[in-house]
Amino acid sequence: MSETSNDYANKIKTQRRRQYKESESDGSEDDERKTKSVEKKISCKFCGFEHWPDKRKCPAWGKTCNKCKRKNHFAKRCRKSAIYCIESEEEQISDVRIQAMNEKAVFAKMLVNDVHVHFQVDCGASANILPYKYVEKEKISPCDRTLVMWNGTKVKPLGTCVVRVVNLRNQKKYDVKFLIVKDDLTPLLDKHAEVFNNDLGRLPGIVHLEVDPNHKPVVLPARKIPVSVRDQFKVELQRLERLGVITPVEEPTEWVSQIVVAMKKSGALCVCIDPKPLNEALKRERYQIPVIDDLLPDLSKARVFSKIPVVAPPFGLNVSSEIFQKRLNQELLGLEGVRCIADDILVYGTDEKDHNKNFERLLERCKEKSIKLTKDKLEFKCKEVSFHGHLLTNEGLKVDPGKVKAIMQMPRPTTPEEILHLNGMVNYLSRFLPNLSEVMKPLRDLTHKESRGAGWKYTRKHGMK
Repeated sequence: MSETSNDYANKIKTQRRRQYKESESDGSEDDERKTKSVEKKISCKFCGFEHWPDKRKCPAWGKTCNKCKRKNHFAKRCRKSAIYCIESEEEQISDVRIQAMNEKAVFAKMLVNDVHVHFQVDCGASANILPYKYVEKEKISPCDRTLVMWNGTKVKPLGTCVVRVVNLRNQKKYDVKFLIVKDDLTPLLDKHAEVFNNDLGRLPGIVHLEVDPNHKPVVLPARKIPVSVRDQFKVELQRLERLGVITPVEEPTEWVSQIVVAMKKSGALCVCIDPKPLNEALKRERYQIPVIDDLLPDLSKARVFSKIPVVAPPFGLNVSSEIFQKRLNQELLGLEGVRCIADDILVYGTDEKDHNKNFERLLERCKEKSIKLTKDKLEFKCKEVSFHGHLLTNEGLKVDPGKVKAIMQMPRPTTPEEILHLNGMVNYLSRFLPNLSEVMKPLRDLTHKESRGAGWKYTRKHGMK
């Protein structure tokens, strides 16, 4: 009996020791896990800081990027600002170029025909590009490919060439196939990068709006801002105030317009006003807006074209178009090969050299006058460009295929108003349509008062062809 009790006591002691050891081991494992969790902090690709691999720990989680307006990352880690990618098309090769101003591009120094060449590395590009000056003319083979740049500009290469490239670090040699182009298109634009920084431009001078004193001032009640966009609305107001677009009004005012908010496709909030009562009281400036016919005499010898729009604030006032056109024409006055209609600027030249000279002068003037241009919509050094409903080409004026497509896709008119709308669309292209008046007469007859009273008699002669 005593042996049994001793054995029992020893078992209890042994179990206690095991429990103590297990508790010690459990504590050490917890400490080890904590140590490992601290050691496993990552450099986050969304915020740029180091933190535990948990999205709830990321300061960028739930935030909106200032560049692409998407969520869950900061602007400094935004991939969209660094790489512009264009999908390949049939018989076209897309050239992906790194254009971010806040990040350094990656370059590799290689030896080509005993000449040191700095290549810009882009693993997303679908073609290797080399300027003409680095290869021998006899070795260039013709090709039917077209380069599509990140901004939509199309460039016809001179051909292809297999070039021996030497890596200066390890002296390894590679035979690489390149598309050969006349020159590099980026220096001209990058040299004036501040013109394309998407900031708000400021034309010199102050605009004073004249109000008809016979009109009684109107104070409209405030519109409620949806709860879902109130925070975004406050941020946008602060941004507009910081840019000087709007200023707080503390004193009593005779005119109060209603705010209108709309969501853009990008997710950004557009804040405007509804100035309908104010428009009725404003005195308009009388300034002739140019049309395409005013440009044609100057384009008789033009062979190379570029088109680029001006970064302009949204217009709500009915006097804005005349004021803006007048000021823009005044600031660009004297530039050869430069004409503008509304917010579109056309640059042209008799050849590529003449065009580049005119384009660079435009960029210098824009820099001097704080005029900002939209790089995303640039059409650069083209043989033909669509400009206000017409196609300007090196062979002369042609009909814009986009206009023709829009007319062909219009539904059959069912009211006099729809016929007038169709008639206006077609008349815009009347210079390309002989006997248009005779062709459109049956449709025009349906808009007469006597035809409206007698009812519609839409027959085969009215059919849209």
